[in-house]
Amino acid sequence: MAKFVAWFRGLLLLELLGGMALTFRYLFRDKYTLMYPMEKTPQSPRFRGLHALRRYPNGEERCIACKLCEAVCPALAITIDSEQREDGSRARVLERSQWRHATESPDREDAVTRMAAMLNGLIAHARTLGLRLAPFVGIACPGQIHVDGRILHGAQNLPGDWEAEHFRLADVLQQRLDRIGTRAPQVLLHNDAVVQGLSERPRMASVERWGVLTIGTGLGNASYTNRRA
Repeated sequence: MAKFVAWFRGLLLLELLGGMALTFRYLFRDKYTLMYPMEKTPQSPRFRGLHALRRYPNGEERCIACKLCEAVCPALAITIDSEQREDGSRARVLERSQWRHATESPDREDAVTRMAAMLNGLIAHARTLGLRLAPFVGIACPGQIHVDGRILHGAQNLPGDWEAEHFRLADVLQQRLDRIGTRAPQVLLHNDAVVQGLSERPRMASVERWGVLTIGTGLGNASYTNRRA
């Protein structure tokens, strides 16, 4: 019956007639076509068509030199140079690694092994350069982190089951890391908004409260209050 109805509709050219009716409906309305470049569409005040170094009201640069924009720019039009300040608020990026697991097929075990190898390589690199490292590794994760270290939500884009009841990324990673000096490094897993908010601490000294909202592979938010002595 369905095939007969489809055949009958095709015989009557109903789709063609519907398309022609839509064309005639807009034939006498105002045109949306603009004579570019003589005419241009209105732009939002928040339009960011040009690269611009944004600053806080006190003149402080908003850029933290993570170099992600440089890595993903398809035209290779962005170059980020950074240097360490006297107060240590801008650290130098020693090395960065870009990994698109969508084009590879690792499981969770392979991903953790690769992460540990990268961190151990950075530890060795810093030791060769004579850099003193704090025995601490902070991992920003989009999603919700339980107080016991489990990833509750937000790991759906990672390869494998990272939200398993028994899996603790911080504990698993800590067992595979080399010692920093004489101490085993402590690994802390937290929401990415929390980590980014803490990184803004040197720039937020003049305000009482500030907050962070992250939107990407996950959604996170965090708020902070400066406590005066």
